[in-house]
Amino acid sequence: MRKDIPNLPYDNLFYKKMRRAYPMLVSCAECKTDLVMYQKGGKGGLIKLRLDRLISASFPIDGEASAMNCPNCGALFAKRTMYKGHIHYFIMRGAVNTRSFY
Repeated sequence: MRKDIPNLPYDNLFYKKMRRAYPMLVSCAECKTDLVMYQKGGKGGLIKLRLDRLISASFPIDGEASAMNCPNCGALFAKRTMYKGHIHYFIMRGAVNTRSFY
């Protein structure tokens, strides 16, 4: 991994590598804690997190959690749903900041 990309403690067991994608760091908007390293594809904004594209996180990742909360301040930043047969976490608007690594 590159030196400027932070190393988060929990790796995702469901992770699958995707072609033409780049890593994106998702952090809490309130306390600025690094939450998730996500593999993003395409040009648009980050609306939902697909479980198999999460690279690593600052909290344990399992497909059973109904929501994702910041481990530092406890703020809710995503809710779990099924979308097109896959587990997705839809991000609450304004709850996260993103930073791309090309």
